[in-house]
Amino acid sequence: MDDPDDPATGDAPVDTRPAPQRVPRAPLVQRLLIGLLLLVGLVGLVATVRLATTGNAATSSNAPDFVERLIPESGSEVLTQSGVGIDVATGYDGYLILNGTEIRTPEDGLSKDLGSGRIDFTPGEDKVVTELPTGRNCVLAIVWRQSDGPEQSEPVSWCFDAT
Repeated sequence: MDDPDDPATGDAPVDTRPAPQRVPRAPLVQRLLIGLLLLVGLVGLVATVRLATTGNAATSSNAPDFVERLIPESGSEVLTQSGVGIDVATGYDGYLILNGTEIRTPEDGLSKDLGSGRIDFTPGEDKVVTELPTGRNCVLAIVWRQSDGPEQSEPVSWCFDAT
């Protein structure tokens, strides 16, 4: 008796599809190149982070050209009653943000002498900031050329410690 499932009898359908092919692995050179590119990217990222200007003493030396001085200098240590501010070139104006608190007007305690370029704030009673908190403090000065107006402002930031 013929078995219908027996391929030798010819009654069963024969699979004529080609056998599945194995996908070859990436050549060694390609894998090495990908690894090298990943390594170069990682080294570039580390270098960028290490060379970035942040809130340390390097900020004072890398300030924009219109900044003549940061008060206090970035990375310095001051007393909690110390003033903060920025000395800008003639023809510039601005205001301060101290640890997230905007100081824009004389009512807030902001003092400006645009003839000399000084924009200052000293903490005290009846002011928006009574004293600098102990530890790290950061200032963001929003500065613009007077002829351009505040719409064309440029931020300058730095940090220091208060004790």
